[in-house]
Amino acid sequence: MTSRIDLMKFVQLLLLLEILLACVAKSVSGGTCEKLVDNTANSTCYDKDLRPLFGAAADFIGFGIHVYQIGPISESSMSMSSDLYVRAFWNDHRLTAMAKRLSSNESADATVIVKGHYAAAIWRPNIYFVDAVEEDTPSEVSQSKITLLKTNGDVLSSTRILIKTRCPLQLGMFPLDTQECPICFSSYMYNDAEQQVYWLDDNVEMDDTLSSTATFFIDPQLKHDTKVNSWSEGANTTVRYTTLCMRVRFKRKWEIYVVTMFLPSISLVVLSWVSFCIDKNAVPARAGITITTILAQITLITGTANKFPGIADLKIGDVYMIGNFFFVFGSLIEFALVNSGQRRRVKSRKRKESKVVVRGAAEKNKNTKNYFSCDMQTNCDDEERMNGGDNDDVDGERRGDSPRTKRRRFVSHRAITQANIKLERGFDFWALIIFPTTFLLWHAGFAVYCAHYMSQY
Repeated sequence: MTSRIDLMKFVQLLLLLEILLACVAKSVSGGTCEKLVDNTANSTCYDKDLRPLFGAAADFIGFGIHVYQIGPISESSMSMSSDLYVRAFWNDHRLTAMAKRLSSNESADATVIVKGHYAAAIWRPNIYFVDAVEEDTPSEVSQSKITLLKTNGDVLSSTRILIKTRCPLQLGMFPLDTQECPICFSSYMYNDAEQQVYWLDDNVEMDDTLSSTATFFIDPQLKHDTKVNSWSEGANTTVRYTTLCMRVRFKRKWEIYVVTMFLPSISLVVLSWVSFCIDKNAVPARAGITITTILAQITLITGTANKFPGIADLKIGDVYMIGNFFFVFGSLIEFALVNSGQRRRVKSRKRKESKVVVRGAAEKNKNTKNYFSCDMQTNCDDEERMNGGDNDDVDGERRGDSPRTKRRRFVSHRAITQANIKLERGFDFWALIIFPTTFLLWHAGFAVYCAHYMSQY
């Protein structure tokens, strides 16, 4: 047991000695200092962790972006994928000796391509993408990064980056919307007092072959701007950081939604009008058409809404679908009114037919009784009044009324019945006029509003 403890102490001492030797070697060699140019009189110690003008002044770093590929754009995750070439330009006076060493041309504008060990040892600007969700650099270093160096110390670096950034989509005008997605980056190590970033002239561009994605058209004119964020550190200290932003503008391909959303909704509305042409007595046929179109319209609305994240505002597509739904629902209300009137009239006719049967039987019994037992008119009239009860006949006449009164009652009853029949038929007739006319006016207003919106972009 004692020997095992002594062995562990010896291993710990060896580890401490190794760490101490590494620290001493690093202090002697000057940290990450490297001899970029060997065997020359201009050999100097170069530290890639220090910016070129460290301790003296601010470095000026120019940036440009070449958009090689855009997409896909995801409405569910509110993100945009991009394939970019990020170019950075700066001056590092410490590299003049190396540039002259590598270049066979002694002129000030001579340019060399830096590769291998030299490219890895050069200081580069430290930037990060503000809205990045995922970021990746292709594994093929030779294809994803290139560094050009001039003999006067100017450095141009181009790096390929695959990135997915947040894109706050405004879906209120879907599917006629126009979106604008930013790609912003800034320095995460230096503020404006130490490093100032700016856009290079005519260096924010898009590939000529890039014009659209699966669902959007891409505006070839890229916007770029500069934002300065500042906050206080202490009582009298204000720190500023500059952020460079490039904005890509998209216009949705709305034609596909005409086939998948607008035309099916219009077809369901027109199909619901077929019930106006069906006989009002064919209740199963009319009910089947109206209920089927309502359920299909609801399925179309929910299917479209489930493709996108929930937002507080209604989308213009939702407003259109809900408006068409009210037309389908209106056909169901019209059918209910017609069917209700028809049922009342049938019920009234059956009630009167039953009265005819009852009164016929009562008259037969009464006549038989009067034949055998009535010998005085007054007694028969008294008994008739006792047994007859309600003496209304089929057409609303009362026994004992004068012929003129009976005729008036008959004409009034028939007029009311015919008016009810005309009213029920008029529902279908006027529905075939009012519904299509209102539907055309609704679409005209919707088209005018959409045209006004699209003219602004």
